Amino acid sequence: MKDTTKAHSVRSTAELIKQIEVDLGLLDDASYGEFARLTWESYRFHAHILLKKALVDHGTAHTPVERYYQMPRLRRLHWYFSTFINAVFRGWLRAPRGRKWLIIQHPRSRKRPDGMYEDIYTHDFVSLIPELDRVVIDNPYHWQHENPRSHKAWCGESSILISFFVTPFAKAKYRSVKSSVKKMAADIDSYLAQNTRTAVVMGSALSSKAWRMTKSLYTSAFMLRWLRPENVLLVCSYGRESTVASARRLNIPTVEVQHGVVTPEHLGYAVHAGTTKAAFPDYLMVFGEYWKKTVTWPLEDGRLTTVGFPYFERTKRAVAGTQKTQSAVVISQGTIGTELSLFAVALAEQLKNTSADSPAIIYKLHPGEWARWRTEYPELVKANDSGYLQVIDGPTPDLYQLLAAARWQIGVYSTAIFEGLGLGCITYLVDLPGIEYMEPLVKAGYARVVSKPTEISWDEDIEHIQQPDPEQFFASNWEERFRSFLEQSLECRSE
Repeated sequence: MKDTTKAHSVRSTAELIKQIEVDLGLLDDASYGEFARLTWESYRFHAHILLKKALVDHGTAHTPVERYYQMPRLRRLHWYFSTFINAVFRGWLRAPRGRKWLIIQHPRSRKRPDGMYEDIYTHDFVSLIPELDRVVIDNPYHWQHENPRSHKAWCGESSILISFFVTPFAKAKYRSVKSSVKKMAADIDSYLAQNTRTAVVMGSALSSKAWRMTKSLYTSAFMLRWLRPENVLLVCSYGRESTVASARRLNIPTVEVQHGVVTPEHLGYAVHAGTTKAAFPDYLMVFGEYWKKTVTWPLEDGRLTTVGFPYFERTKRAVAGTQKTQSAVVISQGTIGTELSLFAVALAEQLKNTSADSPAIIYKLHPGEWARWRTEYPELVKANDSGYLQVIDGPTPDLYQLLAAARWQIGVYSTAIFEGLGLGCITYLVDLPGIEYMEPLVKAGYARVVSKPTEISWDEDIEHIQQPDPEQFFASNWEERFRSFLEQSLECRSE
């Protein structure tokens, strides 16, 4: 057995989980049974989050969604009412049936200058699929739907309603499989106890996940049998394993749209060589050729297809005439927000007493931080209020507008780093947990890693940082590529 007692980085915690999967056979039906495997597949990404918090002191990526039972009474009553209305009168139960495509959008949308909202990952693809060939499902973000939209979408709350009706069937199913899940959970906890120096326990969380998975499988199967789509297009398959597994059983091909950085440390996707995820989509549309080589995918090469990132392509054209200014955009993320905000404050304080033309520091918060940054980042609040730097805690100005106008970008491992490279930014990466994700960029000379603000050079000519060809990250001509993909005859992967 591989020694994993020194797991103290994002990379090593990911490798630890992949090694557990090999040693315990977690990605093999024969070890604990098909259902236990599916439960683990749906939990492995969250297992990595748990280990990162315990061993690497990673923060929270997104503001947690308030559970309905945690709400004050009046808000809970409003939740019951709005959920019922959306489920019965606006939900997918009322959507047309038997259409070619069922499209499940990302719940977080972006507001356009014209006031319309769009899911940046699927909007352009939806526009190329005729309305009579599609049903679009919009799941709420923090229990709210962001409207208006330019295309018809049906509320996802119908799934909540159906889950109540399938509960008796789910209970019977859960009773028959819970012992295998508990055995798997006990083995994982024992493995962690032997191979880490911290008391990380996953057993209770895995049991809860198994119960939710049981209900979700019945709900997803009902939805697909009800809507009878020929194909399913979705964003972020990890977390939707029940939908993928149900579609596989019904012989409905599934297609995922890439929505962010994918590296060997991203356990929504990456697997150990020789293993695979059973509940993984049949096809994956990636942004560019670069992404096909970043991980050991749980998918054959022929089912990875380069399509591009329409939102990037469209927005890049819109900001093409923007002139570069003496500004640096710091791209935040909740997982490392505390440390990165302190770095940005130190950088801004260092520059405040220099020349008048020193770079302006703009701190762009991730949407998952908007609601909590004034509570969690006090030093950043003070610097913003004092005018040392500018914090952007809303949708405007748009990130692409900021990056198009910025000469420099500073971050750790965000997707936006690649977008900034595509918009011509000189790139610095702060040496914080997660920097491992960006190792290929650093090795290629496209970014430089720094540990403290004084290591950043503001010289006009920076010879040690090269500018890449954006085409490798975000392929052009997405329309032609997507139309070509639609012409394929899609089929499910063989078991």
